[in-house]
Amino acid sequence: MFACILLVLIFSSFSRKETIFFTIIYRTNVSDVNLPAMIDLDSLANIVNNNFGLVNVNINMAQFVPMSINQNVKKREIIKYVNLCRNEETNPMGDLFIAHVSAVYPLNYNIGTHQKHLFKKIKLYNTAAYRSFNIPIKFVDGQTIPVKMNFCSFQHISLSISSSARNIQKRHSKTMTYNDTIYSIPKFILSKSWNENITLNTNNKTRYGSCQGGLYPNDEKCVAYTYGPDPIQVIECHLPKGPYAPLVVLLIHGGFWSAKYNRSLEDAVGNDLLRFKTVVCNLDYRSIGNDGGYPNTFYDVANGTDLIRTIAEEHGFNSDRIIVVGHSAGGQLGGYITGRFRLKSNQPGYSTNPVRPIAFVSQAGVNNLWDGCDHAEETGSGAVISFLGGKYQMYPERYVFSSLAASSNLSIKVQYPSQFLPLEVPMQVITGSADITVPISQTITLAEQAKFAGDNCTEVIVEGEDHFVHLNISSKSWNRTLTFVLSFIH
Repeated sequence: MFACILLVLIFSSFSRKETIFFTIIYRTNVSDVNLPAMIDLDSLANIVNNNFGLVNVNINMAQFVPMSINQNVKKREIIKYVNLCRNEETNPMGDLFIAHVSAVYPLNYNIGTHQKHLFKKIKLYNTAAYRSFNIPIKFVDGQTIPVKMNFCSFQHISLSISSSARNIQKRHSKTMTYNDTIYSIPKFILSKSWNENITLNTNNKTRYGSCQGGLYPNDEKCVAYTYGPDPIQVIECHLPKGPYAPLVVLLIHGGFWSAKYNRSLEDAVGNDLLRFKTVVCNLDYRSIGNDGGYPNTFYDVANGTDLIRTIAEEHGFNSDRIIVVGHSAGGQLGGYITGRFRLKSNQPGYSTNPVRPIAFVSQAGVNNLWDGCDHAEETGSGAVISFLGGKYQMYPERYVFSSLAASSNLSIKVQYPSQFLPLEVPMQVITGSADITVPISQTITLAEQAKFAGDNCTEVIVEGEDHFVHLNISSKSWNRTLTFVLSFIH
């Protein structure tokens, strides 16, 4: 009997998975890259294996960042990357190219073993072959530019690195410490013992219909409901073991409204919430590249959210107390869901009886689409413009309809005030001081305007954390959000 229990424990510890995030930084030979479209991640993923020396990873985000940074302006959070690359004697000497990647690896309870798996998973090896190279960078609008890359930094951004992990890393890399974060030039050895069947995410093939990936470890059961003919038009509700807490958390994933991303981004935080007996609903929707964008994405999230009432009736939980938690672009969509009661009858998703959440969390959300248009190169390389089909000079009514916050430009703000504020529910707007993916100003502006409108809004800026840590249950950012959510259980 004891042997059986031991085998079960061993199997469960190795069968669990955790997603780990990394930032890899190159100095390039291009300057002032300011294209109105996002980098084509499918094209990038196809060449990463041969050029970056990365295998078995997903490319989550990639962007150019100018080296000419004014430390008194909004880009303060990326100064550390600029300084790091200045410390390296690199040639070329142009803008930075920053790639955010992730990998899934077995989770067990030995942190040293965690890190061994981590470094084996990334499989950065043969440093000389990957320190400097030339690749074509393709953008989603079809433009392609040749870029020379020179390696600057490899940063593990999800978990704190233990002393044993530091020893592992120092044996295989040149390292330098910056604010307690290890940056290293990779010299990792290719692992022949890794058998995990994970490949580059070039076509985003994912199973839909039933709950994606099966049950979470903390699930009692999971039910998936479709609200349209496309396989992505689905909402999954995860039901905890034991009596349900009187709370439903609706998770809305981000990814700059791109079809390259889906609800699986929220799996880790969803499972963590189940520990506290909350019902967790994970919403997916059509995005850019899959018949999404304005107005279809709005119809999708509205229809999917409305389904929670039906799911609650059929599976025995209460849908009257819903908290919306949205990350990145999901923060914008979460604000739209929370503010649907303010829609006009001619606007997408209007309902005479919309779901009324009791609270809202925007995790590094794209909360101000006016500013996202004005600063397109800093906000997903034009993702806002692509999402709404054009700039606000052409479609001001779309920006009024979709932006939680009004423009930071006073003349535009006076002409087009926020349609949504006040939201009339408690809000947490949170970001990290090291977020270079969505400008910190997107969080600050919403907080200021919400408070001025009379909302109970808590602004949180977590020192040293970046855009992706909100999806990592070990981060300070997630724990701040978790504390906020759990305060509504009574």
